[in-house]
Amino acid sequence: MSGSELQPVGLLKATNFLLVTGMNPCPCGYAEDKQKECACSPGLIARYQKRISGPLLDRIDIHIDVPRVDYDKLTNDRLGEPSCRVRARVEAARVVQRDRLAKPLTEDGRRRAQEDLPPSTTHLCLTCNADMGPAEAHEYCKLDENGKALVKAAIVGANGLVQQRRADRPSDRSSPLL
Repeated sequence: MSGSELQPVGLLKATNFLLVTGMNPCPCGYAEDKQKECACSPGLIARYQKRISGPLLDRIDIHIDVPRVDYDKLTNDRLGEPSCRVRARVEAARVVQRDRLAKPLTEDGRRRAQEDLPPSTTHLCLTCNADMGPAEAHEYCKLDENGKALVKAAIVGANGLVQQRRADRPSDRSSPLL
């Protein structure tokens, strides 16, 4: 083999990221605005919102409407909570998480005491809630009856939204907006 030939190289790297994105509710940006009237027709708004694919939307866990902030609220003299106080709360929460998740996982997903583990498994330690998988969530995030009712309502609502999106889509699958 000559030196000019390239060999395929594979690289598998674990990722951990938070995607934060935003979009206007319509092309003009004023749909659902309480101060300025939207100039878009319902059909235009629907076409605009369908430009984001269903599979992409399905992977976004939290959708939040962010209304306009009044000028007076942005410019008043009221001070918010100091960053050092927020940081102290976050650091305290991280300590609780680290203590709760201190026992590392074995290769089969079970928890064992640190002293029972060979050195090669110490990389499986969890340090924060974001590191939890389904087994840890099941173990540590048990829901009471109110929590179960809230999750059920969210799932029923999400299923209804998915069914509505499917019903709203045109039957012509060649549309560039799908």
